[in-house]
Amino acid sequence: MPKTSALAKATPQPQSPAISKLSAALALTCCSLITSVQADTIFGVYFGGGVWQNQYSGNITLKGDTIDLENDFNFDKEDNSYAYVAIEHPIPLLPNIRLAQTQVLAQSNSVLTRSITFNDQNYLFSNAINSELDLSFIDATFYYEVLDNWLSLDLGITARNFDGFAKIENSTIGVNRYDFNETLPLLYISAQAQLPLTGLSVQASLQGIGVSDSNLTDTRIGLGYESSIGLGGELGYRSMNIKIDDLNDLNSDVQTKGLYLGVTYHF
Repeated sequence: MPKTSALAKATPQPQSPAISKLSAALALTCCSLITSVQADTIFGVYFGGGVWQNQYSGNITLKGDTIDLENDFNFDKEDNSYAYVAIEHPIPLLPNIRLAQTQVLAQSNSVLTRSITFNDQNYLFSNAINSELDLSFIDATFYYEVLDNWLSLDLGITARNFDGFAKIENSTIGVNRYDFNETLPLLYISAQAQLPLTGLSVQASLQGIGVSDSNLTDTRIGLGYESSIGLGGELGYRSMNIKIDDLNDLNSDVQTKGLYLGVTYHF
């Protein structure tokens, strides 16, 4: 069996044509948002963080070779973390900002039930492998409050940076790793409805974009609580679909979803 390099790394390539077409559509969205801005009356800072218990399905295709995340990598539920901070201000026309980090990491030990090829390296039926997929990302979101009363509605644009890798480790072959880094523009919509006299609220958000054969959606729906001192929590369900055609040599059709639980603070 021929062997390739024990460590394989992606060579940066030009950005996908489908992704490069997104900027024009997002620019039009910016113009429409500015015409309907409502400024906050006070300066506010929001913190949050917690655990997302997500499960993986779908596949990745690297250099023409497809890997099934459930059957080949044997991925199951994972406990991943998330954190965010949002700053809102009373200055008209300037957007508010929200920074967020989400860990999306899956890892497993498995025995292959078929022969596969990963990053130009062959792995045979019954080979034992350690596999990892890291789709973690950082968001920078710029948004405006269109509504700000018992019902709040935020509209904006997110720049999402994926800095991750896919990796297989085998006792005979060693470590075979493919790294990728890409920033995608997403539309951002977030709504929250206060339940009177309870401190509770129903909240939902959507971040996404779709062009040609590539699309990404990240949705949440949940229940939040905030006490009189600003301390609270959130519980809900989050689902993310990543279908990207030709990100360097990587194609993906990955779904990850599950419950999240976190704490929040607002002052």
